[in-house]
Formats: sequence, C-alpha cells, structure tokens
Amino acid sequence: MKKLREQRKGEDDNVIAFEPQLATAPKPPGKDWLRDIPFGKRFTYAQKALKSPYLRWAGIASIQDECILLGTDNDFHPGHIKFEWVDSKIFSEQHRLVQVLPDQEVEEGQPPE
Repeated sequence: MKKLREQRKGEDDNVIAFEPQLATAPKPPGKDWLRDIPFGKRFTYAQKALKSPYLRWAGIASIQDECILLGTDNDFHPGHIKFEWVDSKIFSEQHRLVQVLPDQEVEEGQPPE
C-alpha cells in the first residue's frame, strides 16, 4: 500500500498524457432528403419509428453548411411558428418525407396565413 501511495505522489512515468481529439460526429448512412428541399418550401413528414396516421409539417427557413432551420407549428401556441435547428442528415434518417406542399397564394395587402 505504501508503494502505491508513493507512486500517486507524482512519479512522472505514472501520468498518462491526455490530448482531446475534437472531431465531428459521424453522419448516419442514407439519403439526405431534407437538404434537397429548396428554401421557403413547406412539407409534411412522419417519424419512421412511430406508426401514426398524423403528420407533422415544417418549412425550410434557412439552409447552412452543417444544419437547417425548420419552422414548425408550436405545440403550446397553435398558429404560432416555432423555429428549430436540425442536422439534416440525422433528421432524414429518423423521418420520412410524405409530400412537398404547393406554394400558398397570397393576395396583395393580406398577410400570409
């Protein structure tokens, strides 16, 4: 036990050097369908793991190199849009695209719905 305490007191050969490796997380395999949808388009999607007749909708608000900003319906304030950044590759793996929605026609002088 005495030998163990002496080693812990600071022998240089008892120290393991630690150099952190900063790397990006590996991307899951598969098609990144979310990145193929153009800016400003709305679409419906469903979770792959959850079998449900209900679909969610989202719109592409911003496209960046590493992520995409989605505008979705706010669960707590219906009618208000909530924005979320997502990793498009992971999102595409976990959800299935149902349909890209047609553009809405907005009359001049009327705010979009």
